[in-house]
Amino acid sequence: MAVLRLIGLWYLLSTETSKSVLKVRTQGINPFHQSMDFILQVLNQELLPALNKTAKENNLILERKSISECVSRIAFYGAGCTKSLSLIVSEALSHIFPHALINVEGDLLELLMLYVVMWQELHAY
Repeated sequence: MAVLRLIGLWYLLSTETSKSVLKVRTQGINPFHQSMDFILQVLNQELLPALNKTAKENNLILERKSISECVSRIAFYGAGCTKSLSLIVSEALSHIFPHALINVEGDLLELLMLYVVMWQELHAY
């Protein structure tokens, strides 16, 4: 599974189909205004519980693994993620998702990715 973060929404995507399986919301993350400790707190107290709960409700976790063990890729797009500050978000995510390949980019790419996700959802039906 893969995780995509766009505008406060976290999408869990199937790596086989690249389609959104579920989505959860957390408060925004911005390394320009928040420390790594604060970002880790958001990830641990908001993201992980929401992903685990929603995944279990949808029978997505197999073999009693936690969601952090199942995620193989993360694409995070957000404000404040300059080249130097994106390392803060990347390191925080790697603490929570130790097996995932992580890519952190700024919010200009976020707008492009949002367009792509919306286009895919509109054309999925």
